[in-house]
Amino acid sequence: MPKQVWMILETLANTPHLASHVKALELRDFPTHVSFDERHRMIALATRAVSNCINVRSCAWTRDGTLSTRVLQGLAGLDSLKELEINAKPGAFGAWVPEDLLAFRGLQSLTLIMPARSVVELLPEWSAKNKDTLESLVVICKSTPYLNDDILRGMLPSLWNLRRLHLAGCIKLTESSVGNFLADNSHLRSLALEACSPRFNMNTLSSACATHKSLKWLTSISLTMPPSKESSERRRWLGDVILLLKYSPLESFQLYASGGTDELISYEGVNHEAIKELVDLHAATLRRIGIQRLIVPVKSLAYACEKCSQLEEIFATLCGVGRPVRCALCIFSQHKKSANTLLEAVGTLCSLLVPRQGSGRQKVKRNEENAKLEQLEKSVQEFDTEGAYSLFNDLPISIGTKKGLKKAFYTNMTDIQAKSLPVSLKGRDVLGAARTGSGKTLSFLIPVLEILHRRKWGPQDGLGALAIQIFDVLCAIGGYHAFSAGLVIGGKNLKDERDRLSRMNILVATPGRLLQHMDQTVGFECDNLQLLVLDEADRILDMGFAKSLNAIVGHLPKDRQTLLFSATQTDSVQQLARLSLRDPVYIGVTEDGAEGSGVTPKNLEQHYAICPLDRKLDVLFGFIKTHLQSKALVFMSSCKQVRFVFETFCKMHPGIPLMHLHGKQKQTKRLDIFQKFSSSKHAFLFATDVAARGLDFPAIDWVLQLDAPEDADTYVHRVGRTARYERKGQSLLFLCPSEEEGMIAVLKAKGINIQPIKIKESKLVSLENSLQKFAFEDPDMKYLAQRTFISYVKSIYLQKDKSIFQLDKLPLDDFAAALGLPGAPKVKFIDQAMAKKRKNESRQAQLAAAQADAEESSAESGSGSEIEDEDEADPTMESSGSLSKDVPVTKSGPVVRTKYDRMFERKNQGILSEHYAKLVNHEDNEVDQDDDFITLKRANHDLPDDEPRTAQQPTLLNKIDHEDISQRKLKIGQSRRAMLKYKSGGTKLVFDDEGGAHPLYEMQDEAAFKQEAGGDVIGAGKAYVDQVRTKMRDEDMVDKTEAREKKKEKKRKRKAREQEAEGTGMMALAPDADDGGYISPDFDGLLSDADEEDSPVYRPNKRSKGRANVSEGNEHMDIGDEEALALRMLRGEA
Repeated sequence: MPKQVWMILETLANTPHLASHVKALELRDFPTHVSFDERHRMIALATRAVSNCINVRSCAWTRDGTLSTRVLQGLAGLDSLKELEINAKPGAFGAWVPEDLLAFRGLQSLTLIMPARSVVELLPEWSAKNKDTLESLVVICKSTPYLNDDILRGMLPSLWNLRRLHLAGCIKLTESSVGNFLADNSHLRSLALEACSPRFNMNTLSSACATHKSLKWLTSISLTMPPSKESSERRRWLGDVILLLKYSPLESFQLYASGGTDELISYEGVNHEAIKELVDLHAATLRRIGIQRLIVPVKSLAYACEKCSQLEEIFATLCGVGRPVRCALCIFSQHKKSANTLLEAVGTLCSLLVPRQGSGRQKVKRNEENAKLEQLEKSVQEFDTEGAYSLFNDLPISIGTKKGLKKAFYTNMTDIQAKSLPVSLKGRDVLGAARTGSGKTLSFLIPVLEILHRRKWGPQDGLGALAIQIFDVLCAIGGYHAFSAGLVIGGKNLKDERDRLSRMNILVATPGRLLQHMDQTVGFECDNLQLLVLDEADRILDMGFAKSLNAIVGHLPKDRQTLLFSATQTDSVQQLARLSLRDPVYIGVTEDGAEGSGVTPKNLEQHYAICPLDRKLDVLFGFIKTHLQSKALVFMSSCKQVRFVFETFCKMHPGIPLMHLHGKQKQTKRLDIFQKFSSSKHAFLFATDVAARGLDFPAIDWVLQLDAPEDADTYVHRVGRTARYERKGQSLLFLCPSEEEGMIAVLKAKGINIQPIKIKESKLVSLENSLQKFAFEDPDMKYLAQRTFISYVKSIYLQKDKSIFQLDKLPLDDFAAALGLPGAPKVKFIDQAMAKKRKNESRQAQLAAAQADAEESSAESGSGSEIEDEDEADPTMESSGSLSKDVPVTKSGPVVRTKYDRMFERKNQGILSEHYAKLVNHEDNEVDQDDDFITLKRANHDLPDDEPRTAQQPTLLNKIDHEDISQRKLKIGQSRRAMLKYKSGGTKLVFDDEGGAHPLYEMQDEAAFKQEAGGDVIGAGKAYVDQVRTKMRDEDMVDKTEAREKKKEKKRKRKAREQEAEGTGMMALAPDADDGGYISPDFDGLLSDADEEDSPVYRPNKRSKGRANVSEGNEHMDIGDEEALALRMLRGEA
């Protein structure tokens, strides 16, 4: 159904573009003078069209005599109708009255064109019924205007939500009623006063608006200059308009002349100065207006073009003449006589806005800018970097940067700024370190703006700078420069970023997304890069960002300037080589006193408290309840902890807004939470270390660390979120008893002095029962608590500093109970570690026992054995009972052992080899040891079922030439699997109730069988056969019944397909969909009776496979008839 309907009935020859709408509504054009019956029929058609349009949002009805009460009632009944336009008089030929308009409720826009007196007088009553929704009111009067001050005052209480007011031709309105309306309506955004009375005092209106500040929200004004040939009146009126425009932040300004441009051109001397005043007024704001419409005489055109050169569009409008020209101004004319003059003006305008190279004023302006840049460059080169500076105005920076700093209230420099800016402004590479909150962001943003400005970069030039978390500050101080800046981070639309990326010359980005654009975005080149900035450089160089940074640096040119800033800094040669710093200047800012005292903010009070693991949540909730007028940031070790604490604490309603921020959230949600917490005066934010670096939260009172940081650097970045920019702040670190000694030692080594405090037990409230209740009522909450437990234990287990994080000393069972869990969940990696530890202990015990057995065996054997004597005499032989780990040494040096050699030399393989060696007869020397690889030394026992062996047959293995076989192959030859082929197969036994063993298929005792059968063995056998036959017959009947049912079902489906094919004229060539593509087998052989067993089975023809083969006249035969017919055919009777 259409969503917008135009009820327009007029001559289609005059408006051909309306023909489609009229045709869609089944309405046809008719002459102005038609009979009453014809008009009645058209009204009926319109009524029917309205009744069919149930989703109409906007309706415009223009034509006298075609609107009726029935049509209006139909429109009023549409809930979707929000916009109504009526250009039809009541009572002319149609049958509608003004009171019909009172039925409309919930309209957002009403437009009345040439309304009758009775319609205008009902406006106060009608607006009262639509006061909550009405946003736009347009009243256009012509010959007989009926809208006056009394009606407008009556409407005033109901127009409080109005956004747009358009009054045209209402010459009875005065400036007082309009001024009162503007003073009482703060939502108005667009105002149009066209063709008002010549007595309309614009000065009074401007003064009233200035007094009440009525126009401070107005963004669009449309005015019509009153028709007057007195130059003084025109000039005074334009001066009043100028006064009116001073108090409104306009985005669109439209000025019309009721007499056309001919009158203005004839009074050029007067209007030239008036136009100059208007242009001068808007010269500062024309950049954001975009379109301005002015009546510009030819002599004033040059001046207007010079002042309005920043505009983007010009519309030269003449009735039936020309097209809109894209330029900077809009010229209107309503008379065809002035066509030549207008076209002349447009040509002059275009020639002025596109000046030739080196032309007059533009050349002078460009030379002045070049001179200023040369003077600025000279000042920078002569600037003394060793001087003591405290103000930004002391630096050699451009006027635009100074204005931006003043606007953002930056006047005094911090220590890091005073030391780094003089160096970086000269183009030197800087490696700076300063505590958080000391102003590092401005230390690299000011060089970015200044270097691009001095090198004459414009808004359309390429990429210029890389930074993190600085975009807002850049916008604040760079507003007076004509640079284009962009923010490129993950979670945003990649396609939109690609479209704009090539037009940016200052880019703020994260490493991952920047690298993605470098690899995937076509046309994104960094060959002209001037400056690279790395904020939080140590964090970027961590394991998670090092690879991305290496790839990014590989894309960048070598002749760039590089600035690095962070709260913690390491100046290792590897990092500098990676970043390609050229002769960098090291700048570090520390406070006077002990080393490292300047790492944390000087106005920060640092404390720590000893708290058992199972009481941390109680302490945190008690802290929140006692600090409801504070703004705090709480750090935890894992995302699951943040979610769990946030969800549970929200259910307990602590009385202060709670928020959470972690790395598993999407980028857009994180930005929303960041903005919400930044704008909050009192709130608590639970976060992981994702909020520890780079984020500047204003006015944070407390930083709480519920879990200990992994190192001192992480501690520095966490506490650096407070006490920023000379503000005071406090931090509190919660430590378990096992973490106190190690963490305090680490912080002292960094130069951080932290004071202990005690927790008041009277302020604590146990949350264990509440958390148990949440876990019992909500399975999701219980699962989240389990994941919280596992994630915390895992974070402790993976920490490197085991002097601080000792998992075995934590009360994990109590911690699980504190989370509301009935018991501690099983942690997989802990169970694996414990199992590995037990396995290693058992292996060490086995090795110790094996060594003890070997020593005992060596002591018992003494020195009487010839083999042992030989072994002792031969230094290359290993001592019996032990396997040496030493690498064998030859004359040429140590022998290289492969992994297979090390595998076969494991001691656990020799645990049973010593026992086996005791069973071997070492005195049997029948076989030469030098030729044979291995031989069984024990005597051959006479085993049952074994055939006697010949003397030449080897006992275990045939003789193998060990010189041609590797040691690995020889080891494999002794494996258990290889030995199995020399052993006899095993036998399976079953055991009776008394424990006696019997073969699996043992024959039954004949005497017992006869006794059980009562002596009649043959009769017992026949009875068993009869029993089995009966069972088989029953099973056969079941199988045949099932097969018969399947055959019937198959036949039923075949007939259904045949009937369907006969109905559609097509044959079914595929199996039925119900079979799932499976073709049922032929059960004819199973279902045939004794009489049918001799019937041959005919194989279907391949060509007729899948087709319904139905004989003519046999379509309705049942199974019995078909079987009889087939039998007669076989006997030759048919």
